[in-house]
Amino acid sequence: MAQQCISPRRNLIAVLLTYPQQTTKILSNNQKLIDQSLIQLMELVSSKMKKSGNYEAAQFLQNILDRISLEYLNNRTFE
Repeated sequence: MAQQCISPRRNLIAVLLTYPQQTTKILSNNQKLIDQSLIQLMELVSSKMKKSGNYEAAQFLQNILDRISLEYLNNRTFE
């Protein structure tokens, strides 16, 4: 069950990294995936990217993560 939960979230992260200029739209269209599981997965992916030397992508994910965490904690939507 946990694996089923992670796969769409991994896909969301991949889409965000592929289309960084469309972050707001992507998040808005995928609000149902924005939860604590996504936050934890993004932290893990960002950390692994940083360790492998992919600093720009890691920072990009961290910026999104900061925004998601704030919005998630305040129960807001992405617009």
